[in-house]
Amino acid sequence: MPRKKEVLEDQETEMLTLVAPEEAAESPDFPADPPEAHEEMPSESPEEDSGEPMDIPPGQDAIQPEDAPAGEQPTPTEEEPQDTPQAEKPDLPDEPAAESPAPIPRRRRTSAAASEQKAAASSASARRRGAGAAAPAPRVLAIDEESRVQSAEEKEAYLWMELRNSLRTKRPLAGILGGVERTSSGLPLAIVYYKDMRVVIPATEMNIRLEDHRESGDKELHNRYAQILSWMMGAEIEFTVSGLDRRSGSVVASRTDAMRRKQRQFFLTPGRDGRPLVQEGTVAEARVIAVSERVVRVEIFGVEFPIFAREVAWEWVDDCNDYYGIGDRVLVKILSIDRSDPGNIRLQASIRETVPNPAKENIKKCVVQGKYIGRVTDVNRNAIYVRLNVGVNTVALAVHDRRTPCRKDDVSFVVTRIDEEAGIAIGIITRIIKQYL
Repeated sequence: MPRKKEVLEDQETEMLTLVAPEEAAESPDFPADPPEAHEEMPSESPEEDSGEPMDIPPGQDAIQPEDAPAGEQPTPTEEEPQDTPQAEKPDLPDEPAAESPAPIPRRRRTSAAASEQKAAASSASARRRGAGAAAPAPRVLAIDEESRVQSAEEKEAYLWMELRNSLRTKRPLAGILGGVERTSSGLPLAIVYYKDMRVVIPATEMNIRLEDHRESGDKELHNRYAQILSWMMGAEIEFTVSGLDRRSGSVVASRTDAMRRKQRQFFLTPGRDGRPLVQEGTVAEARVIAVSERVVRVEIFGVEFPIFAREVAWEWVDDCNDYYGIGDRVLVKILSIDRSDPGNIRLQASIRETVPNPAKENIKKCVVQGKYIGRVTDVNRNAIYVRLNVGVNTVALAVHDRRTPCRKDDVSFVVTRIDEEAGIAIGIITRIIKQYL
């Protein structure tokens, strides 16, 4: 009589034989029940990540899907919900236990890895797009890009608004002196153009001081006014509107009033430190209103004054017109201020003091007994001043040419002594190369 233990083992063998065909009839993708419901299903282990085959518990055969040949791993497919009902299939005959197809947990692991790779690629692409959005290409701004194009009517309305504002608040406006006319009595008029608007300023309101001509007749005084205005043509001047008529399109202004307001603001009104804004040593921008050979006349904050040639540049200057023109703006350094008469502030300033003196560096380009080409900048009874082409100021104490050198003549110069402390060379003019006619 068989023992009870042997009967139990035979029954377990029959149950396993019946279970194998039933599991083979299920979908090859996933089992109908969740993996947690099968106690015999192996858990995920490091061997799965390494790609090695999983260990199958003894007594349980692996299941081979219908559509995959034995010995090959099925292609991963998209994971379907586990609660999807599966169609019933007829029972299949028993398959040999010797076949060892890839287990179902391995196929699920492969599908999950593919999904993670796809998610990682999408995340990297999103990061690249985000980085590009965070650092866009720099925008290039064009000149007057923010300005709006105005029609002719809008420009005219805005222009008259500015003129009325200057009339009401006395705010200075700046225009170009573009003409000189005379009234029926002979008084000169300065014609200033402000944004194509014709503005008339009488000569008596141009802040021109003619103390030496006060006792002269009106005709001579008017001629002097007209001469000075002609020298100033092309200059940028400030004015305040004193009267206007839009119907006739006429505007009358005063330069004297605008300059007095500027003087009070910058030279007489104390600032936060208790002193006026402009002091000795201040570097400011000035307008060039007239130029001659030896003088540059400038205006700074309502004060006009001359700058002589020796203060125009560090080199010897033979003609100031070669350096500046009417309408230019230059930097000047204030050397002294006389505020004793608030109605007549006097200044002394220099243009060359705003830049370093290159004389000590340039003097190294000369050697004693060297011969160089230069240009005569000035002539007086005691010496002739020559500016060498190598950038050195020189003084000639003698001339070996039978002709007398004049200003702007090109000459040959021999250096006999160098004064490094003063930055000049002393020598002799040996020959006049080219005379200025």
